[in-house]
Amino acid sequence: MKQIRLLLTLILCWASISGNCQSLEYIKSLIRNGQYLEAAKQLRPLAEAGNAEAQYWAACLFFDGKGVQKNDEQAIKYSTMSADQEFKPSIHILVNYYETRDAHKYVNTLQKYIAKYPYLSDDIYGCKLGYAIVSGYGTERDEDKGWKIIDSSKYCQDYIVEKNLKEDYYLFKAKEAGASCLEDYADY
Repeated sequence: MKQIRLLLTLILCWASISGNCQSLEYIKSLIRNGQYLEAAKQLRPLAEAGNAEAQYWAACLFFDGKGVQKNDEQAIKYSTMSADQEFKPSIHILVNYYETRDAHKYVNTLQKYIAKYPYLSDDIYGCKLGYAIVSGYGTERDEDKGWKIIDSSKYCQDYIVEKNLKEDYYLFKAKEAGASCLEDYADY
């Protein structure tokens, strides 16, 4: 399958309007230098041929409207194509995009990629999903289930500190240990 994609990429590059398809490293240098229009032209054939990293960069350009007309639908299309190939930066931009825009899509995106790539539950994404469940953001509220998801992530402590959730988390731990309050848990 990868050989077919590579062949398709080469064919599309050869047929591209510019007639000059460059390496992804060259395209990223164009982006770093602010040459977004040329980068977008070079990215399109690679992205359409299934290159996950090219899809990610195309999504970034569409989200920001750099070198192309700002277009969230196109950005979501490319970032989803890339995320479906397990390209983690694309999962990240999708989750971040939906986090403040659409609670249900936020939770569904987290659930989709955690189900598809279970190791993500041990990552920050597990914490994000857990907190959405704790708070009832985009899903049914279930504090015990949500805290257990957060607690199982290796990012648990960092996430709790970052979100200033220490008191809530330790109250959950107190209840889990059978204590009725934090003071009883501290004595435990």
